[in-house]
Amino acid sequence: YEQLNDGTYLFSDTGQSNERRWEDLNDEAWHFGVGTSLPTELGKAEIPVTFRSGLSYFTKDRDSELRRFRYLSDFSQNDLRDVLGFDVETVFADENIAPDLWELNENTQPTDNYEADEDILSLYAMADVDLDQWRLTGGFRYEDADLETKTFELANPDQASTGDIDEQDVLPSINATWLFRDDMQLRFGYSRTVNRPDLRELSEAPYIDPDTRYVIIGNPDLDQAEIDNFDVRWEWYPSAVDSIQVAAFYKDFTDPIEQVIRLGAGGVRSFANADSAENYGLELQVRKSFLDAYFVKFNGAVIDSEVDIGDAGAQRTNDKRALQGQSDWVVNLQLGYDNPVVDAQVSLAFNMSGERIVDVGTQGLPDAKEQPVPLLDFNYRQRFELWGQAFRLKAKARNLLDEDFETERGNETERKYNIGR
Repeated sequence: YEQLNDGTYLFSDTGQSNERRWEDLNDEAWHFGVGTSLPTELGKAEIPVTFRSGLSYFTKDRDSELRRFRYLSDFSQNDLRDVLGFDVETVFADENIAPDLWELNENTQPTDNYEADEDILSLYAMADVDLDQWRLTGGFRYEDADLETKTFELANPDQASTGDIDEQDVLPSINATWLFRDDMQLRFGYSRTVNRPDLRELSEAPYIDPDTRYVIIGNPDLDQAEIDNFDVRWEWYPSAVDSIQVAAFYKDFTDPIEQVIRLGAGGVRSFANADSAENYGLELQVRKSFLDAYFVKFNGAVIDSEVDIGDAGAQRTNDKRALQGQSDWVVNLQLGYDNPVVDAQVSLAFNMSGERIVDVGTQGLPDAKEQPVPLLDFNYRQRFELWGQAFRLKAKARNLLDEDFETERGNETERKYNIGR
């Protein structure tokens, strides 16, 4: 129903009103893998080395089917407009469903149905070398990935649009740890990773996001994203259970994938590759025990990120901005009790993240940003014996603070909701 200027409501016969949908999605996935490990010693110095290698194969086939039906009418042939202000039972009374009145029509769209398959063959080889004060781990992963979607019209399945990713990647990784004191060490790391779109993100078949309720249509022209990761970490272990860690990290993205507003499509969302992006920051992690069984854990990070939209951003509001979904700070704090003698654990966990972009603005529309929300959870676990049998009791309480989640676009609140305790 839509509200008129005089405050009355009329049944709306536009868009997807009175539409009924039947959907069916079937996935069949298989994953096979095998790995080997060979500990040995090298040279006269008998340097300890462990070689590892493995092979895996992942395959998935998907069939997604959708049928839509609506009651439509040519109001110039009848007087049904006179009943649009009544309840839905009156609007669709049996006597109103007939030729030249309400007629049931199939409203399935040409892009509602798709088939997809994903095949990823991967192998890896690595070596772990122990050089007394240094420990080196290096290797590579090779991946041959083939993702393909076929979006077709139900009445004419031979005419289809296809999305395809066919890539072969060598992904190196190397880590070095310097144990310069018995209780202190430095870690250095580099790796290359890839981020591939989900099958539905490659298909033009629309779907509804369960959280935002946006209609989302995939982009068959998407490319996979590549990320070079660098990090360095200082670690101090003053006792067997206490630690302090400080880390710096940097990530360099090529073709990062982001969700965008699809132009001229009435607020429909899609996906696009930006040119590049950077993500870097500092992280602090502390664990301190006290009174034998009690402990406090803290993890916090400050993060800066920037996306360069490039040619893909002709209609975007900002050519450069923070990465979608990336907060500029994150804080986690946990207070706990862990007594292995009686096998009891209790913890109170607090989590909070800074503002982050959840919907990218276009054509002057500001970015939509989710505001910080404090989250507090409680966990309890206790082992006990009863009638000579061992039992474990668990209790959890989530979102104790029960604050509202809020998204702002510019200075206006766009979405506000509560998930409850």
